[in-house]
Amino acid sequence: MLAPPQHNATLTDWLQWLEANHPRDIKLGLERVRAAADKLKITEFSCPVITVAGTNGKGSCVALLDAIYRQAGYRTGTFTSPHFIDYNERVCLNGNAVTDSQLINAFTIIHHTCANIPLTYYEYSTLAALVIFQQQALDVVILEVGLGGRLDAVNIIDPSLSIVSSIALDHMEWLGNTRDSIAREKAGIFRAGKPAVCGCLEPPQSLLDYANTIGAPLYLQGRDFQYQEDATSWSWSSQQGEYTNLAKTFFVAQNGATVLMAVELLQNDLPVAEEAIRAGILQATLRGRRQSWPVANGECLLDVAHNPHSCAALADYLVERPVNGRQIAVFAMLADKDIAGCIAAFGDNFSEWHLPALDAERGAGPARLATLLAEAGQANVQLYDSVVEAYHKATHGLGTHDRLVVFGSFHTVAAVMATA
Repeated sequence: MLAPPQHNATLTDWLQWLEANHPRDIKLGLERVRAAADKLKITEFSCPVITVAGTNGKGSCVALLDAIYRQAGYRTGTFTSPHFIDYNERVCLNGNAVTDSQLINAFTIIHHTCANIPLTYYEYSTLAALVIFQQQALDVVILEVGLGGRLDAVNIIDPSLSIVSSIALDHMEWLGNTRDSIAREKAGIFRAGKPAVCGCLEPPQSLLDYANTIGAPLYLQGRDFQYQEDATSWSWSSQQGEYTNLAKTFFVAQNGATVLMAVELLQNDLPVAEEAIRAGILQATLRGRRQSWPVANGECLLDVAHNPHSCAALADYLVERPVNGRQIAVFAMLADKDIAGCIAAFGDNFSEWHLPALDAERGAGPARLATLLAEAGQANVQLYDSVVEAYHKATHGLGTHDRLVVFGSFHTVAAVMATA
């Protein structure tokens, strides 16, 4: 074990210590992190807190909420995970990643206060975000669940409003192998008497039952609010009002509609004018989600889609925006994901598949990806030792009208981002 960092330690020193002394393994449960938070006195906020869970779309919801509230003049704090390049990305104030010194100060406080409490890497990250938020005069805090909801570290905080963006099959070894069991875990972020918004068009009964049992007012997509979209815009309506001709950007309208319901429900605490909503939708960005990436020829898109649900959404996005040339993929996934289901979501969308080895402990080998692609009738594949090698080879052959799509995992996208 590494010795604790000294007073002049850098953020790199702290992160190396965290990785060596605090397990990266998933250890669901709130006992440890709640005990630490109680000692730190960081569980009560004087501003509204929004907690966002969901199989897919939670990052988009956080980004949209943050942008809308900042456009309305509010001071925001957001906690998300994982990061792509810099650890600081996880904690943002007013849309900007926190500084090294802010994180070092938070880590120091946690270590000195909770040295005898065994915490995971993720729990340490969550506590650091909460320490930093408590040091600021914020108007709204937005927390993204890392995994599930009920037993995720962010659930030590009682939210003013909860969001479940979507429910699909992923992380089944932790959350159960049915949508019903997964929904119950995600519904664990609901609170009695506090509004909950579900963006799923077909929410499992377990989520409905739990909200009813604890007395959480539940607002459902398709029942309490709706959206409509065409090729260039979308609209939203509910009993609270309506918005028309909204801009289509990186997010799917289903997630945008979920966010607007949340914003409307919090209007008494956080009033937001229509102009701020429209500006926020235009200004919102999210790295690694349908992100345009500069290349010498053609176009390149980065997306962290890594389960059949998110891959189907990406496939729809590509179909709606056809290119005149070839569409090719750099594709790498973790071995414990539904790789065949992801491949099936794309059909014949790609004329070439570039398959790298993934620099991750659970990475699926390119040979396995090639086998699954062959079973799906996709024979035009090339194998590589690394994502960077595959990316350079694929971009080198891009024509003016071609499109390259890099997807399959946060690790895949992060490796390309690191080439910048």
